[in-house]
Amino acid sequence: MKILYKKVLDLELWHDYYLGQRNLDQSLPDNYDISDILALVPTPECTRILQNLHWRFRPQPRGATLFAEVIQVKPGVFQTQIPVDRPYLLLFWLRVRDPRFANFTNLPFTAQDRALYYFSSRSGTQQGTTLFLTQALPSYGRNQSYQMGQLVTHQNQTWEAIRDRTSTTDEPNPEDWEALPMSQYVSQQDQRFLPEQPSTSISPEASANRWGAVEIVLQPRQSSPFSLLQLEQGQTLIRPKTFVIRFKNRSTYWRYRYNRPHGFSPDQLRSLQLQYDNETTYFTQRPQGLLQRPRRFFTDGKDQLLPAPRVTQIKPESRLDSSTQKASIAIFSDIYL
Repeated sequence: MKILYKKVLDLELWHDYYLGQRNLDQSLPDNYDISDILALVPTPECTRILQNLHWRFRPQPRGATLFAEVIQVKPGVFQTQIPVDRPYLLLFWLRVRDPRFANFTNLPFTAQDRALYYFSSRSGTQQGTTLFLTQALPSYGRNQSYQMGQLVTHQNQTWEAIRDRTSTTDEPNPEDWEALPMSQYVSQQDQRFLPEQPSTSISPEASANRWGAVEIVLQPRQSSPFSLLQLEQGQTLIRPKTFVIRFKNRSTYWRYRYNRPHGFSPDQLRSLQLQYDNETTYFTQRPQGLLQRPRRFFTDGKDQLLPAPRVTQIKPESRLDSSTQKASIAIFSDIYL
């Protein structure tokens, strides 16, 4: 007897360090491969459930895929071989494989104690036809304090704060914010704090050395855009979906350091979108997104092309903000010339 498997779910991990700020309607490059950076791994309980349901988990370059053993009901319609007649929770660990991940990913450097990032198909976060497992980004608000790198949404765009600031206007000020194509991203809102006395399947011991967790809920009796199954006349029909977790690349001020006076005046550098710091140092006027393949380069006062930074040279600093005269945190990428 021939055994037939069909795809039920694609779990895709997008990272703008490799992709840039792509619109949601742009397909991923055929050669996109995140597997050296992030890995999805089923928990032991998840593995047991998948085996009992005759489902298969397969790692993929973009994340992972779930396949179910099925029976064809009619052309293009398939039911699961094992009926799914009650809710199940599938839990996967998300592991970080690249030690530089925190450098090129737009998330706080300081990890909270007893916390991990938690993504769920119960998020309800949908942008167009794209289904995100992250919590929806907050809307921009007046009289709110924002930190460099914080993400908000406003009028069908995503905005990134490029400096620490308290908002004073009804619209994001372009001096303080960078406009991006509308999308949803991993943010601090996706952090979950683990209980001191665990009463759930996620305990501090089990989550050691895991960066995050991904929860997929199977509820065949409930219908939503995130439903993978549909109960119909006693049959569990599959409704294949793609779920996305998207990471924003970190933006930093690119700081150029010389071992001798560079000889450029503040006015000369300003015309090149660079800012004078001292006689041996200057940096970009605005933070620039870190990319695996940089798409923008600056030139110095002699029209010499300046290199893009390496992701290893990241340095958060407390500096005096010239416009507010208050100390704020700025993140620099140092380039030594």
